[in-house]
Amino acid sequence: KEELRELVEIGNAFQINVSQSVSPGADICYSNKSDLQKLIFRFEQMYELGIRHLFLLWDDIDWNLTWEADKNIFNSIEEAQAYISNAIADRFLDCEITVCPMIYWGRGESNHLIELGNFLSSRINLMWTGRQIRSEYLDSIDASIFEKQSKRKPIYWDNFPVNNLALRNELHFGPIENRAPDLFQYSKGLLANPMLQFNASMFALFTVGEYLYSPENYVPNHSWEKAIDFIFENQVEKAAMR
Repeated sequence: KEELRELVEIGNAFQINVSQSVSPGADICYSNKSDLQKLIFRFEQMYELGIRHLFLLWDDIDWNLTWEADKNIFNSIEEAQAYISNAIADRFLDCEITVCPMIYWGRGESNHLIELGNFLSSRINLMWTGRQIRSEYLDSIDASIFEKQSKRKPIYWDNFPVNNLALRNELHFGPIENRAPDLFQYSKGLLANPMLQFNASMFALFTVGEYLYSPENYVPNHSWEKAIDFIFENQVEKAAMR
């Protein structure tokens, strides 16, 4: 708890809003009031530390309702997850609430996304990675489809420059590319998923920051050059990196 408090304080000093997520889907009984209260209590702990953006992640879990009590109350897992998500949103009215659905990639036209969007409060954000889990490009056309179907603009969960799972032998040093300059008009934001190597991620994350700061003026190669100049002081190291 103290380490998280320190992280929040450091974030505030650098004008960064620290957020935290909970992934309760593996064992929660959606209709159990005790389970809901435990989840609320966990978020209350975050709230007391000053966190005002709460994430509820339903990704990578069983597609079926497993508890008989849930099957007797909810017609679908989407309805059950929306019930919990809405309860969290109602409890923390001054917080931003973001949910990751079980299908978080594609054209934004899945039945799961449409049904979940119908049940969710309009103030809850939905995460989305684009057409693929690690999308080569993100554009406003797909974002518009997502908004029409889910009834809200997406928060992009951009899996760049991540290198986990099948990508674990790769290092992604390059700049972020192929993100539409007008994407900010059709989305609630973009979250970059860094590599397992903290320092190596700094090059790509520098360019992500530049894209988000001024997407209409962003030039990938120019931003990458600026990243090298910012991170390295030694001219030999700059040349080696290039």
